[in-house]
Amino acid sequence: MLKEYKTGQIRNVAIIGHGGTGKSTLLEAMLFVGGKIDKMGNADAGTLVSDFDEDEKEKKISIKSSMGFVEFEDVKINIIDTPGTSDFVGDQRAAMQVAEAVVLVVDSVDGVQIETEKAWRYLTENNIPRIIFVNKMDKERANYGKVIENLKSSLGVNVATLCIPVGEGDKFSAIADTFEMKLYTPKGDGKDVTIGEIPADFKELVELERMNLVELAAEGSDELIEKFLGGEELTKEEIIFGITAQLKNAKLTPVICGSSQKVVGIKNLIRVIKNFVPAPDTERVYNGIDQVHRDKEVQVKCDPAGSLAAVVWKTAIDQYAGRFNYVKVLAGQINPESE
Repeated sequence: MLKEYKTGQIRNVAIIGHGGTGKSTLLEAMLFVGGKIDKMGNADAGTLVSDFDEDEKEKKISIKSSMGFVEFEDVKINIIDTPGTSDFVGDQRAAMQVAEAVVLVVDSVDGVQIETEKAWRYLTENNIPRIIFVNKMDKERANYGKVIENLKSSLGVNVATLCIPVGEGDKFSAIADTFEMKLYTPKGDGKDVTIGEIPADFKELVELERMNLVELAAEGSDELIEKFLGGEELTKEEIIFGITAQLKNAKLTPVICGSSQKVVGIKNLIRVIKNFVPAPDTERVYNGIDQVHRDKEVQVKCDPAGSLAAVVWKTAIDQYAGRFNYVKVLAGQINPESE
């Protein structure tokens, strides 16, 4: 029997980014770490969970959005993997509209690319919360600091650095987490990690980023900024509240890094989504059309007890099952007997 989750225990995210940044492999790694698949698939072999279409296997790219989910600490994270090429931007934008936040994947060498810029403009215009995942930190010439500066200069990102890589390229081995103030080192195939203390030669840099993170969190509410300016320490819960408030209003962008192929930093990403991405029952308002008076626009807030309101964000045709729709329920409930 499937576990039931209350609305506050759900996180909906879409993975977006320029083609070739490793979006589908990132979903694969999240499913692997989350225990939904037993081993990692491979794009070259055509064995990725999300790229199951024969055309996708042949071309080795995503041509339509697909879904997966993981469960972490009593939270269910629904994940939409989207195409990265402009030919299929419709699928990407539909996914962004139904997600509470996006994970924008950026290459550790190439940084901001043309589809990164296009996606960022759309996110900004629609005030959609976003997290940036700097992928392929094991790649030759990977440079996390350079990518961070590129994000600031090209996109104007207000960066909240949630991790620092230990090593780059073939020396990339672990993640120093600035929120947890711990070192996460993958074990074996990467599904599990060893949690340890941050190395002495990294401590000063991590503590500096931690101070910046706390200051950004304090700006999330008047009460927090007053406490921060008064010299008091913010609790872990207060930092989560402040960062979530800033993320929800798209005033800052948490940035983390890793390697989806090597399965490094994936559990950190899952934890970041669980901690900081707003649940669907926050103040977000959706614009829609009244089903009785079709010329009348309505605004809908998430309310499980309200009248039924939903959005069909994707329609697919299956040769065996026929046509079926992907639906996000905004208010009320849908059950098997619903028409």
